[in-house]
Amino acid sequence: MGEPLEASGLTQSQIAEVAKQIRRQLVAKFGFRDGEDVYQVVERLGGQIAYDDVVDDRTDHGSIEVRGVCDFTIYLPEQTPERRDRFTIAHELGHYFLHAKQGKVPGVAFRSLKYQRQEWEANWFAASLLMPAEEFMQAYERERDPSVLASAFGVSVAAARVRIEALNLGS
Repeated sequence: MGEPLEASGLTQSQIAEVAKQIRRQLVAKFGFRDGEDVYQVVERLGGQIAYDDVVDDRTDHGSIEVRGVCDFTIYLPEQTPERRDRFTIAHELGHYFLHAKQGKVPGVAFRSLKYQRQEWEANWFAASLLMPAEEFMQAYERERDPSVLASAFGVSVAAARVRIEALNLGS
């Protein structure tokens, strides 16, 4: 396995736009909606999900191995909640779309947290994919409780709180 490709260098708003475009394609091709099964999205993109039982410093993190175009595996920790896994999957898809250049470099693996910029970018992508800004802001206007928002968007309460802060919605 090779080392991860470089960070995309895109701004947070540019990454949000990339996620928005990809989300549109997922909606058009697969009917993807808020809170729905991202596991099926991975499968339809040619990827697979595996559970990683390795006990080390990344037991609560996922990783992705990209072997080629439409040929990748997302590894999830064995004992994390489904909502956490949804965000992890979206995060790893961020690496796939932003950093692996659609698999043009076989053997790319993202298993290290030392690549901080790439991790930020993947988090920005995941938040924008699962909690699109416009829809999230509208939902926040109706209901400000992070646990209700988390449930509506199928993410953890922690992810919903971070999104509230990132969109400057909190008081």
